[in-house]
Amino acid sequence: MADPELRVLANGLTIAYLPDAAAPLVSTTLWYRAGSAHESSAEIGIAHFLEHMMFKGSAGFAAGEIDQLTLSVGGSNNAYTSHDGTVYVFNLPRDDWHLPLEIEADRMAGLALVPEEVDAERAVIEEEIAEADDDPWDALSMRVLETFYDGHPYGRRILGSRGSLGRIGRAELERFHAASYAPGQAVLTIAGAVGPEALDQAAEIFDAISRPSGVADLEAPRAPSSLSRVEVALGETRRGLLAMPSPAAATAEFVHLRMALTALAGGRASPLQTRLVDDGQLCQSVSSELTESVLPGVATLAVEVIPGVDPERVEEALFEELARLRREGIDSAAVERSRRLLVSDWLFSHETIEARGATVGAGLALFGSESGSGYAQRQYQEMVNATGEQIEAAARRFLDPDSGAVLGWAGR
Repeated sequence: MADPELRVLANGLTIAYLPDAAAPLVSTTLWYRAGSAHESSAEIGIAHFLEHMMFKGSAGFAAGEIDQLTLSVGGSNNAYTSHDGTVYVFNLPRDDWHLPLEIEADRMAGLALVPEEVDAERAVIEEEIAEADDDPWDALSMRVLETFYDGHPYGRRILGSRGSLGRIGRAELERFHAASYAPGQAVLTIAGAVGPEALDQAAEIFDAISRPSGVADLEAPRAPSSLSRVEVALGETRRGLLAMPSPAAATAEFVHLRMALTALAGGRASPLQTRLVDDGQLCQSVSSELTESVLPGVATLAVEVIPGVDPERVEEALFEELARLRREGIDSAAVERSRRLLVSDWLFSHETIEARGATVGAGLALFGSESGSGYAQRQYQEMVNATGEQIEAAARRFLDPDSGAVLGWAGR
């Protein structure tokens, strides 16, 4: 993936240009270094709430007009909030590529935040919360992460709660927008079939916005020092989630740990798939996930137990396979299988111009890459070059539940 052409405006906004004439499409992403971890403890959920309100009116666009304009030219838009940041994405035909810039500049400058729209969107998010509360996996994940992070903002629920949303109104949203959506907190990527004049046009559109940033740096979370357990009495099927520490995403160790988890639980040939699902007939499924976060985060193993099977048998088998991995290491065949799976996933996830633009934006906004593509390229090179010894070292350091983890079970 080629390095983008970069420009940093006087107001602090970073603009990255990635030419790609393969299709008559332009994708823009606008990353803000402000997510749910940057909220105050009294306003949990405000980052996600503000994401909704970004489509509900600004000086130049009425509520709902952004979606209508996007659809009218055959385009699409999307937005999402994480603990580390919030991102807005537009995919449009080449002739209409300037439209997202006008929209983003207008709502970066300020939002309407009409009280009726605020109340209506609060009700929408409360419905999202109710759905998550009723979903066994969501409820289990939230309980496990709250326990794992023990008060750190990474353990907060991105949606917030009915109580916290009730404390958020126009004034609170306006204050969070002013502090968090300043140009110096943002990275704009323009990718696709548009010429280098895009940089000049973007600079002209955004240059007049000037506002100081007000987002403080976060302290790193403290990993658990022992194994703790939680229970969620929801759902008929027994579900288990084991959360263990992981390093920050921009480190080489993060890639090594991902390869260890893939060797352990990725694909039909993995030990956990064989022991728990195919041969053992203990679980319907097993999966692993590694949170890609700015600060040290969490690695998880999830299992869905076959009805009638005692969860203690699953737990025993899971812990035995983790101990075997730490004790015996990973043979060369498992290393290569893990490498092939992850390299294939990496290449597939960077096929589209939208994905490449989003990756560059994440690298510049969240992971401290000097070139934007540097973060993703470093991860790829680590996958290609990782040795069995490095992967085993990551497994021994992070995949030991007795040294610090949270195990949660849901179901009755």
